[in-house]
Amino acid sequence: MVRSIVPLTALALLWCAQAGAQFQPPWPPPWQAGQRPAWPTQPSTTSRTPDYRFSWSIETSSPYVHQPVLLRLRLSGDEQPTRIGLEPPRPGTVLLRRVHAEPPRRAGDGTTINTLVFALLPLRPGRLDAGPLRLSGSHAGGAFEVGSERPLRLRVRPPAPGIEPWLPARALTLTSSLTPEGPVAPGEPLRLRLELSATGTSGEQLPVLADQLAGVDGIRVYRERAQVDTRLSPDGRQLLASRVETHTLVAQHAGRLLLPEIRVAWWDIARERGELARTPLRTLQVTDGAPPPGPRSTGTRRGWR
Repeated sequence: MVRSIVPLTALALLWCAQAGAQFQPPWPPPWQAGQRPAWPTQPSTTSRTPDYRFSWSIETSSPYVHQPVLLRLRLSGDEQPTRIGLEPPRPGTVLLRRVHAEPPRRAGDGTTINTLVFALLPLRPGRLDAGPLRLSGSHAGGAFEVGSERPLRLRVRPPAPGIEPWLPARALTLTSSLTPEGPVAPGEPLRLRLELSATGTSGEQLPVLADQLAGVDGIRVYRERAQVDTRLSPDGRQLLASRVETHTLVAQHAGRLLLPEIRVAWWDIARERGELARTPLRTLQVTDGAPPPGPRSTGTRRGWR
């Protein structure tokens, strides 16, 4: 079995999306270590050298390994920059992914404040020193670079034993729906929708569910493209993730056919205990005497066989 925690490098993080399955990078390009996330802002009309100050705050300084935590960066100055970029931390420590950039606002003293929100992913357990964070960019008069006064240091907790693949989260739910629900005829397609919703993790970390449908007796499974999403909650305080898989099921013969229970093991960060999300077993009634789904049912059944 492939282990859930694997050796990591500065350029890519590979982990097992499901125990024994293929490895895949957790963040889609370009949000990988060694690259500088940058984005433009509104230009300024002044040309003097601005005075910038940079500070940051983090959701927790003691996350679990592979637990994304929110990192907020605040850049204030007397001139609005035209471009802001975050310098990569020390290699092999963390991955960063930008999830939100608040609109610039002006403080009472006339300074402009830019707030940027990143998801930070610790790569390994133990004491982790990523060094001081640095922002660089440009303004109307040239370039700038500014660092934080304090370094980014984390105490990263190891994965709990027995949870594979390792999936830390604050909440996780698994739901399913099957249409139509009544009796069907052999060759008549059914639509199975599986949805994982989680708080405190990324959509790319949620496991693939399709493999648990493999080898179902008497049913062919046609997998469609999964929808994966990672976003910031409306209040800006949590990372939200979802994975939606849609499958077309086609019964090959009449009788009572069983769909397996779908399970996802995960680690509850708040309660510090393992949890198991699951969908119940489903029984399909397949009969040759079932009414056809419509005038095109004959052609549809032939196409799905």
